[in-house]
Amino acid sequence: VCLPTKIEDGPKDAYVLVNSDAAFNCTVSLPWTIIIWIMNKTPVLTVTPERPIITSPQFGQRNYTTAQTFTSELIISAVTLKNNATVECSLQTDGSQQANLFVQVEGTLFFESKILSVVTNHSTDVICKAEGWNPEPTITWTINQTTVHSESYTTIISPPSGHLYTAVSTLNLTLSAEAEVTCLAAIKALPQPKNASLYITVKPVSQDRTWLIVAIVVPIAVVLLLIILIVVIAFCIKWNKHSESSYHDEIR
Repeated sequence: VCLPTKIEDGPKDAYVLVNSDAAFNCTVSLPWTIIIWIMNKTPVLTVTPERPIITSPQFGQRNYTTAQTFTSELIISAVTLKNNATVECSLQTDGSQQANLFVQVEGTLFFESKILSVVTNHSTDVICKAEGWNPEPTITWTINQTTVHSESYTTIISPPSGHLYTAVSTLNLTLSAEAEVTCLAAIKALPQPKNASLYITVKPVSQDRTWLIVAIVVPIAVVLLLIILIVVIAFCIKWNKHSESSYHDEIR
C-alpha cells in the first residue's frame, strides 16, 4: 500500500534581524515527490528528489533524511524588511503548511545625558533613547539588576520615519545609595535585550550648596541694587535742587 505523503512538521514563525539569515524547516513523510517553498504566494524554491530548483541567489536549501522522513530547510540570506512575508511549504496536492517571517531592525540605545551623581533622596529624571528600531522596542529599566516598576517611568514612541521607530523613556529616579541604572530595549529577534548602563553615585544634601549660594547671593544683589538706586535718586534730587537755587540766585 502506497501511503500519501504528508507534512509531519511544518515551518514555524521566525523573528530575524535585518541582514541576517532566516531558516524554515519542512519535514515530510516518505516517499515524497516535490516540495515547493512559497513566499507571499510566489514560488521561490522547488525541491525534487533529484535536485533543488532555485529562482534567486537569496534562497537556498539544505536537506536531512531519516528512515521515515525527509526535511527541507529553506534558507533566506541577508533578509530585508521587504522579506516580511508568509512562508509556505507546499506538497501541491498533498497539503501545505505556512508560517510568518518577521524581519526586525536593532537600533541604537543611549542616555541623552550621562548623570554620574545625584543628591541623596532627591528626585532626578534619567532619559534613555532608543533610535532606529523596527518594530517599536519595549523599554524597561533595572536598578542594581532589579526590575523597576512601570509606574516609575514613561515611554513615548515617535511615529515611524522610513519604517524606523524612536522611543524616549524617562525614569524618575530617587536614590539613597549608589546604584547601577540600566535601560533595556527588547524586540523578539534579539535573544537578549540591548542595554545601556550608568553607575550613579549619591552625595549628601550638604555637599550640594548651589541652592544655598543662590539663596544668599540673590537677596544681597537685590538689596545692593536698591541701595544704588536710592543713592542715584537722592543724588538726582539734590542736584536738581542745587540747580534751581543757582538759577534763582542768578535772576536776583
